[in-house]
Amino acid sequence: MGVEVELKEWISGAEGEEIESPITNVKLKINSLGQGAADLNVGEATKKSTEIAINIVVVKVDKEAKDIWKRIREMPNVDYKFILKEVDKVVSDRDFTKPSAKQEGGTD
Repeated sequence: MGVEVELKEWISGAEGEEIESPITNVKLKINSLGQGAADLNVGEATKKSTEIAINIVVVKVDKEAKDIWKRIREMPNVDYKFILKEVDKVVSDRDFTKPSAKQEGGTD
């Protein structure tokens, strides 16, 4: 009684930027003395980045393309973590179909 999860093999540069945006869009507040403080909740930024990555990389869950983030999060933890690892491989440009094909320079 397995669940079939379909992933993209690669993402575009724009999709990569979108995934990173919750972490890279840090608000910096500077007071009149020139002192600054960043406004970033790392836990929330990481969670949002993960949600964006799953919604971009996971194409279908059991042949359906709706409620992907919700459906992945409702899976048993071991399956959820496995999918996160596979999504991370796509996001970080590791070709999971050819383990050592993209070692140098990020190209085939």
